[in-house]
Amino acid sequence: MAKTILQSVLFQGKKQDILISGKKFAKVGRKLSKSDYANAEIVKCDGLAIIPPFYNGHTHAAMTLLRGYADDMPLQKWLQEYIWPFEAKLTAKDIEIGSRLAVLEMIKSGTVFFSDMYWRREVTMKVVKEMGIRAAIGVTIAENLDTPEHIEENFKFLQDHRFESDRVKLAVCRIPFILLAKRFSNAAPRWPAKKTISCILICLKRRKKSRIAKNSTVALL
Repeated sequence: MAKTILQSVLFQGKKQDILISGKKFAKVGRKLSKSDYANAEIVKCDGLAIIPPFYNGHTHAAMTLLRGYADDMPLQKWLQEYIWPFEAKLTAKDIEIGSRLAVLEMIKSGTVFFSDMYWRREVTMKVVKEMGIRAAIGVTIAENLDTPEHIEENFKFLQDHRFESDRVKLAVCRIPFILLAKRFSNAAPRWPAKKTISCILICLKRRKKSRIAKNSTVALL
């Protein structure tokens, strides 16, 4: 098994050597033996520190392509006039490139895991597996954007792909868009609470049955 030693790295306030065996930290905070150094790759870490990794809890990785595209405007205008029209033109290759850029930036900053929700989730899954990071990929259930047939297709995707990779954990990602029409007129919210609660119950039932993780987002527009 390949061994790597991080030599003279700062950890918990003092410099020490740390042994990595295979893909795991084998000795941290303990004195290494002569046999630990045998045939090990030595990485000199003077001036460097080892810290716990970062976990990114909410991402739309491919949207790195939209960075700086539209700023300093009301949310509705930003979404309807800029972001959604742009996203409608994104190809699978565009999403792959944007996701690769995001994952590269996360790896370089010490992030080892991210929770993502976006279109073409199979593309993001592919990037995760190839680049060696870990992720929870949300399969979106949006009751006011999807047809019942498409929602059923999403649940099938969850079922068919949930054990596809030890680096990817699929999650049912429910996004109830509660449109606060009062912000724009005197009308009532467009999506009744009864429908939202029904969708929540369906997601919870499916999640429990299949032991799938849950990721819920509320968007107040």
